[in-house]
Amino acid sequence: MVADPRTAVRPDRLRALNQPRPLDVKCDSELPVAISQNGRWVPVAEIVDVWMVEDDWWRAPAARRYLHLMLADGRSMTIFEDLIAGGWYLQYYRFQAGSEL
Repeated sequence: MVADPRTAVRPDRLRALNQPRPLDVKCDSELPVAISQNGRWVPVAEIVDVWMVEDDWWRAPAARRYLHLMLADGRSMTIFEDLIAGGWYLQYYRFQAGSEL
């Protein structure tokens, strides 16, 4: 149980959970081959899964290509490429062990 903080809920106090973080990615034929981690490149050992998400076309379109990767150092992570604005992002999941950069 969580104690009532006795403060009003305000929009300026809300924050998105699991915000994606920008990520440097080296690609070959549009597929990631290495991910930048703390200033060094970690090779991608395997692309475990790939899927597309296209949503909210009636408001602000979103198109992302998600990839679940296994890195050479044994870590597993999910990243996505923003197909509209460009750029790669780490999709962080708090429950996924070893997915932090």
